[in-house]
Amino acid sequence: MAEDRDDAPEAERLKFLAELVKKLADVFEFALRLISHPITTVFGALEKREDKERFKEAFYFLAAMLCIWFVLEIPMFLYRGIKLGVLSGLVLFAVEVIAYFLLAVSYSLVLHLLLRIWGVRSDLPHTIPAYFYTSISIPVYAILVYPLDFLKYHVIDKAGTIEILLRPAEYARIQGEVLQVWGRNWAGILNLLQVVVNIWAVVVFVYLSIILARWYRAKYFRCFSATSLVFVLISAFERFVLEPVSAYIEVLFAKS
Repeated sequence: MAEDRDDAPEAERLKFLAELVKKLADVFEFALRLISHPITTVFGALEKREDKERFKEAFYFLAAMLCIWFVLEIPMFLYRGIKLGVLSGLVLFAVEVIAYFLLAVSYSLVLHLLLRIWGVRSDLPHTIPAYFYTSISIPVYAILVYPLDFLKYHVIDKAGTIEILLRPAEYARIQGEVLQVWGRNWAGILNLLQVVVNIWAVVVFVYLSIILARWYRAKYFRCFSATSLVFVLISAFERFVLEPVSAYIEVLFAKS
């Protein structure tokens, strides 16, 4: 009897690991299907009868994209001195993941309201999961902004303090000095990358418009108008609110 009791915790651990491996395999399989057949895969997920199943698959996919993003960001974490073994680095990652999830939910709610305003019969159990699938942009975005991030941390190194992120005018001046040292070609490359980042964001929202138009059997113009307005609102919010707050948080965690 004592041996049975000792084996119970081990059996529970093995069961938990088996379930975890199965969920990870499901996420990986879904990601592969999405990449190979994006629209068909999303509609297959949205057409599930139970709201719980739709949200589960969309959440799994969002989680998978965030995990890929984290892996891609590991070299940058190490480069800027936020080590993975340090508690502040792990807390920073947790804060960023939670913030992204809450923002995705908030953006999808705004999209739902705008779709209704434009006469599209949007419902949350479909619009929220559909928006979650835009997280496919995260890994591509993480790769595209690598050079821009390296520029930022060269500016920090030259300034001698990460608090330079909180002083936009001085930051712009030092960035100009860094780019002058790097050469004219680097300035052109970085400007081009910024354009590509913006184009990629537009492509993702056009893709979202197609999904919504087909699912709700609505005119594409109405869905595109709603998603375009959401894109403009998100861009303005990130530029004037999220970027300054993110800089403050980065300074806070780097100094902790």
